[in-house]
Amino acid sequence: EMAPDQRTCFFLRHGQRDPLPEEFSGWVAYAFHDGVAHATTAHRTFRRMERTSEGGILFPPDQLEAGGRCSVYAVDQTGKMRVAEIHLPRRAPRQPSDETEAAPPSF
Repeated sequence: EMAPDQRTCFFLRHGQRDPLPEEFSGWVAYAFHDGVAHATTAHRTFRRMERTSEGGILFPPDQLEAGGRCSVYAVDQTGKMRVAEIHLPRRAPRQPSDETEAAPPSF
C-alpha cells in the first residue's frame, strides 16, 4: 500500500497495514520487473531501500520517477521473508519551469 506521500509503501496482511517492527534489523530491497517470467530471482538486480520510523519502506526518487512494477522484499535477522508486488504509477514528463528551460525557437 502506498502512503499519501506517494514515496513510502507498507506491507499489507489480510488487507491491514503490517509495518516492519521497530526492532527490524534485516534488509529491505526491491527488484524492477523486466516483463519476462523466470523460475528464480537470480537474474534480478536488487536495490536496497530504507525502513521509515513508522515501519514503512521508502522508495528511492529515481524509481518513483521511472514507475513500473516492482517486487519488494524484506528479510529479517531470522531469515523470515515478506514479499509484495507494487505498481508504481508512471510519472508525466517534467514540464519546463520557465522560459530559460523551454525549447529553443525554431525558424
